[in-house]
Amino acid sequence: MKIPKTVVFSAYLSCFALLAAGYIYRKAAVRLDALVKEPLMPATPLSFLPYQIGQWKGTDQPLTETVLKVAGNDDYLNRTYHLSNSDYYVNLYVAFTGQPRNMMGHRPEVCYTGAGWILEQTEQTDIPLASGQSLPVQIHYFRKPSPDLQYLIVLNYYIVNGKTTCDYRDFSGISWRLPTFSRKQVRYVAQIQASCVTSTGLLLFVPEAAPLILPFMPVQNGGEGVP
Repeated sequence: MKIPKTVVFSAYLSCFALLAAGYIYRKAAVRLDALVKEPLMPATPLSFLPYQIGQWKGTDQPLTETVLKVAGNDDYLNRTYHLSNSDYYVNLYVAFTGQPRNMMGHRPEVCYTGAGWILEQTEQTDIPLASGQSLPVQIHYFRKPSPDLQYLIVLNYYIVNGKTTCDYRDFSGISWRLPTFSRKQVRYVAQIQASCVTSTGLLLFVPEAAPLILPFMPVQNGGEGVP
């Protein structure tokens, strides 16, 4: 029985389509694997943030490998700043990831309570900057229960694609949980936390430090980081 030419042609066409689809899939898989293994990074490493910010002098506080593994960030900074001739100490923590889904769940009200702190109050406010702009932040008030009674105030905000926000829902949608496929479409989240035992210390430090952090973020369509 002779097989019709149309059937033979259809079979060849199907095989070609399968081979083409397989080739496209493998190319996409290789590209995705490369993007995941080579994450989007800050324009300049966060460690280059000045140690001297106004009258504040910083000292690095390296995190343990265990903490770094849990955080899953691509770059970070953990540094304590002291205001000269005062008793004010502020710990500055900046975490950066080029895969926003890795930042899910890393919020003060989650992390600190998980470490035994009691959240007493949270307030949202805007901090005025020297540029005339304002910085949206959340301020969390924590207490460590007795016998080690301690108090800590944590100021938190994020930089999402170059824009500041204090609302984690700005990067919690399904599109943010997918891998970043294109370098042209910059997708990243940086979390900035400043903690101190007094709100005065935070309100003195953050307006000076915040404008210095933003230039470290990736620049869309090219560009350079800080010198």
